[in-house]
Amino acid sequence: MRVRESGETIPVTVLTGFAGAGKTTVLHHLLQSHDHGMRLAVVENGGRTVELKDEIIKVVSYERFERVSCCINIRIRSDLVKTLQELEERISSFDGVIIETTGMAEPEPIVQTLFLDERITQRYHLDGFITVVDPQNVMMQLAQETCDGVNNVSVEQIAFADRIVLNKCELVDDDEQLRAVEKALKFINTYAAIVRSKMGCLESSSLLNISAADISRAPAMDPEYLDTDCNYQ
Repeated sequence: MRVRESGETIPVTVLTGFAGAGKTTVLHHLLQSHDHGMRLAVVENGGRTVELKDEIIKVVSYERFERVSCCINIRIRSDLVKTLQELEERISSFDGVIIETTGMAEPEPIVQTLFLDERITQRYHLDGFITVVDPQNVMMQLAQETCDGVNNVSVEQIAFADRIVLNKCELVDDDEQLRAVEKALKFINTYAAIVRSKMGCLESSSLLNISAADISRAPAMDPEYLDTDCNYQ
């Protein structure tokens, strides 16, 4: 565990992806790896609070939203704020935070919380938003129709990604299929690097301390994304 300098904030990695994509497997491989040399706090949705031994602090978070302005598109995850604030009491015990979301979690409130909430930005910074996809099912998920006014969450998860993990590549024999999936992902998000993985195995350097989160891209996706003072009549 490294010694932090005064005023240095904690890197936060968000790990998301539809159910079945293998994000939990990716997380487990990451936590079992020792090459990153980090003590990690893991925040998950659902379940009960559990503290693991060794190098992992494990907590849970529940989806509750807090409106920070009259803008309907500005939503803060009050559950996440509370969880990260509680972790501050043990901030000397870890070097980074990994947030594993549910498969249907909207990315926008999570990212807005980490970028816009001053209670959080004083202690933490978003290091990378990682989206895990399954090449056998992602094309169907992207094409899934939604009700009027409801966004396709899988499209949003890819659009917000700083890095995309194309997982379960061992199950696809045709490299053309993998390239077609990568092309579709790039059409949605031209910025994010795409890395392939088999059975969730990746170098930790592909996911941790990547300094990939870029708030300047957010207005391109939504011009009011960073406007916490807007007024709707």
